[in-house]
Amino acid sequence: MWSLKTAVQFGFDKDNLTKASKEALDQLANQLPNAKGYIIAVEGGTDSVGDPDYNYALSQRRADSVVQYLASQHSIPAHKIYLIGLGKDKARWIRTRPEMAGPRTVA
Repeated sequence: MWSLKTAVQFGFDKDNLTKASKEALDQLANQLPNAKGYIIAVEGGTDSVGDPDYNYALSQRRADSVVQYLASQHSIPAHKIYLIGLGKDKARWIRTRPEMAGPRTVA
């Protein structure tokens, strides 16, 4: 079994892919083998700040942005992609002060 990982950065409260994010996804897609047995897991996350319901919806939108890009730009079939919106329940970032804002990631 093999595994590939990449991180996709998002701005604070954003769900659109940046140029750097698209380049990271392009590199990932180009590494996929021609084998039929692969599955891609896309996990969308947020930081620990804000309303849990809003953060969950944002994490879903972030993950969906990645899925849509992989499907439209690399012809990866939807049944090969497993989408997971994490919200802040499994936050990747714990912020204690608003000035600590930084990029957000979908892995």
